[in-house]
Amino acid sequence: MFNQKEYMRNYMPNYWRTHPAKYKKHKAQMTKQIKKIRHNQKILALKLIGDKCVICGSIKHLCFHEIHGIPHKNTQSYFYLKHPENFVTLCNLHHKLIHMLGEMSYKEAFKILLLVEQLQKCLNWA
Repeated sequence: MFNQKEYMRNYMPNYWRTHPAKYKKHKAQMTKQIKKIRHNQKILALKLIGDKCVICGSIKHLCFHEIHGIPHKNTQSYFYLKHPENFVTLCNLHHKLIHMLGEMSYKEAFKILLLVEQLQKCLNWA
């Protein structure tokens, strides 16, 4: 994967000093390209891993959670494309909840899961 910072550091270390206007324009173009690449990666990952939260079925604010608990840097966002079997799709709320539960004891986590289940039932009945 193309890394803009590495490229600029290795091939144009003083480019921003010698050509500030060109550098600013180039940086803006590169930022656009990187955003487009990341967007395309996320769309592909949603097709491979799943396009809904596995807990609530939400299709908004989705992210990918590594099921084995191995942390990955944000710069390695393409990792889930190489190993989609190691990830599940979650909405932001459930992703935060899973990480909070991971820091608790099993008894505390079980109580919270029961409360969440009861809350979901209440919201479905309303």
